[in-house]
Amino acid sequence: MQQPLPSYAKEVLETLKPQITAADGRLPIDEAKKRLSDEFEQATVEAALEQLLQRGYLYEVNGQLRITEDHI
Repeated sequence: MQQPLPSYAKEVLETLKPQITAADGRLPIDEAKKRLSDEFEQATVEAALEQLLQRGYLYEVNGQLRITEDHI
């Protein structure tokens, strides 16, 4: 059984979901980090993205973040 996501990672995911969806389902990772830096500290953004990518909530293709279908 997978451990639950830390609360900061959940908050980052909830912030990113509408932004990725509005960008035709993909958002450049640099743009995502820039947008998230308005609401979260840089260390939080980096740690959250690492958690989300490692656990399969997000995936990256050619520098673009996408949401895994199970988590839309």
